Amino acid sequence: MRLVWSIVSAEGLWRTIRERVQWATPPGDSTPSADHLTRLPNLPRHNDYAGAAHIHSTYSDGTARVPEIAAAGARAGLDFILFGDHNTLDARRDGEEIWQAGNRVLIIIGSEITCSEGHLLAYDTPLSFFPAPHDAVECMKAIHACGGYGYIALPCDLKGHWGDYSLRQPGIGIELNLSSIARTKINVPGFLMALLRYRGKDPLSAYSFIAGRPDDELKLWDTMLAEAVRRDERLPQIVGCLDAHAVMRIFGREWPYPSYEESFRTLRTHVLTTEALSFSNETVERDIDVVHDALRNGRCYASYDNFGDPRGFLVELRHKGEYVGTTGTTYEIGPDAQQGSYVLAVRAPRTRTVIRIIRDGLQVVSRRGGALDYPVTQPGIYRVEVLIYRRRVGNLCFGARPWIFSNALHVKLRQPSPASKPSASTLSLSTDPPETD
Repeated sequence: MRLVWSIVSAEGLWRTIRERVQWATPPGDSTPSADHLTRLPNLPRHNDYAGAAHIHSTYSDGTARVPEIAAAGARAGLDFILFGDHNTLDARRDGEEIWQAGNRVLIIIGSEITCSEGHLLAYDTPLSFFPAPHDAVECMKAIHACGGYGYIALPCDLKGHWGDYSLRQPGIGIELNLSSIARTKINVPGFLMALLRYRGKDPLSAYSFIAGRPDDELKLWDTMLAEAVRRDERLPQIVGCLDAHAVMRIFGREWPYPSYEESFRTLRTHVLTTEALSFSNETVERDIDVVHDALRNGRCYASYDNFGDPRGFLVELRHKGEYVGTTGTTYEIGPDAQQGSYVLAVRAPRTRTVIRIIRDGLQVVSRRGGALDYPVTQPGIYRVEVLIYRRRVGNLCFGARPWIFSNALHVKLRQPSPASKPSASTLSLSTDPPETD
């Protein structure tokens, strides 16, 4: 019934129209251009690799073999592909987890597990993981126990979403699933407009009607982040997923749309690594570990690459100009935070962008210009969203589209030693009202 109402009311179309107009304050005089800031010598250098996640092959219900999908990924400019065939790791057993397509695309084999509450994506699990526990709690515990990590698949899907989120175990994140997002856009006028574009000269432009902000998933994730902090657990991570099968099933018929290559040009997951990938099968196991480490620890972000190349995007916590860390973990700040010594530095590779900083689920700043240094004066859970726009009139940005979604970082107040008395500035960190622009 929820899906039927979404189709009849065309709520996804109206949401898309609302997204196109955004308000943002101009960059301040103290905020240089993005090009200048990304050239600063003390910015740490990360390798940014683009990948596609949650991909199905003929090992389950996909329509192509792994080498064919790897070739499509190479044509689309991917560096790695995370497979998630249903309840199997047979592709790894058959030796598919290597560099393929002329050593251009790293193949990483995971699985999509069917369990009592829905579906789980599991990565970095051994071949002995199957048969996996059907009970959702036991399955999540088993993923963690064997050294793997995972995500709740289709968390807010209109057809087959997860059952009980209170059962989520530490270390389990959620995916931002393009198929679920697209389902919220299903309606007659939206479908016809997308079809006309798909049949036109620029098929990729049809995805502008599908590539929306995953509102429900982000709201759920904010709740999960707050719960993890209360329980003193690891932060749950997000990953951008396609759930690609290269087939669309409508009224019992199968249509070969969209292709793997077309899907690969849309929602991607980018990993940030300090080690460069070798693009060689001589060190393929080390390369796989590098990607797993970035994903497991939240050094990654999701982006709609069909709107623009996001490489150069970064989120860093800095103290007196020195690098402290990036997304995915918890950092302590000292009492000098009130003097502006801690800054959340955000850089986007384009200036026609709107940078949003969200703290504890609430937006605290929305600024255009491609760069933002935000003083971190309060503890909380911080994450970043970036929108890209076409034109503006004053502070109104038109043709805005959601572009980049960072993982989160947790900032907490460093507790004073028992022998020292807390200062007024230290106490004020937890009592100041939220900032707004």
